[in-house]
Amino acid sequence: MKTQITGDGNRLEGYAALYNQPSHVLSERGRKFVETIAPGAFERTLRAFPDVTAHWTHDEDQRPPLGRVGSGTLKLTSDSTGLRFSLDLPSWANDIKESVARGDISGMSFRFNNEKDSWEQRDGQSYRTLHDLTLHHVALVVRGAYPQAYVEVRSHTEPPAMTNMNAVWAELNYRLRKN
Repeated sequence: MKTQITGDGNRLEGYAALYNQPSHVLSERGRKFVETIAPGAFERTLRAFPDVTAHWTHDEDQRPPLGRVGSGTLKLTSDSTGLRFSLDLPSWANDIKESVARGDISGMSFRFNNEKDSWEQRDGQSYRTLHDLTLHHVALVVRGAYPQAYVEVRSHTEPPAMTNMNAVWAELNYRLRKN
C-alpha cells in the first residue's frame, strides 16, 4: 500500500491483500497453518457494495474509522494482483500519516468471515486457501499476517521509493494494467 499525499488531503493507496501470496504461519484453535487468498476471493463482497471500513490496528471501538465505503472515503477494487484500495484520511489521522511516512507503520490487514476455503498438507505443514470471504474492514498495522501487504509514503508528483520488492512488483503490475 502507498500513501499518496494530495493537495486537498491525505490519501493512502495500495493493496490490502495480495492473491496467491503466503501468510506467516498462523494459528487458529490450536492448528498451525499457512494461508493464501485465491484470486477473486473478495469479489462477492465487493459486488454487494458492503459498508466496509478502514481502521488503525483493527481498533473499531477506540477511534472512529479512517474511512468507509458508504461515505466514499474508502474505495476497494479487486484485480489480478489483489485487493486494491484508496483511502482518504481524516484530518485527525495526521499521527498515523506521519508514522507511515517514517516507516513505523508498514503493513496491512483485514477482518473477514471465511465463507469457503480448502485445506491441504504438504511437507508436514497445513495450508489453507481462502476462496470466498465476507470482508468487514481493512486495517493499517505494524506487522500483518501477510508480509506482502505494505504501506509507503510518496508525494502526488514523485515516483514511489519502493523499498519492498513485493511492493515493486504489485505497483508495476497495477501500472501496466492501468495503461
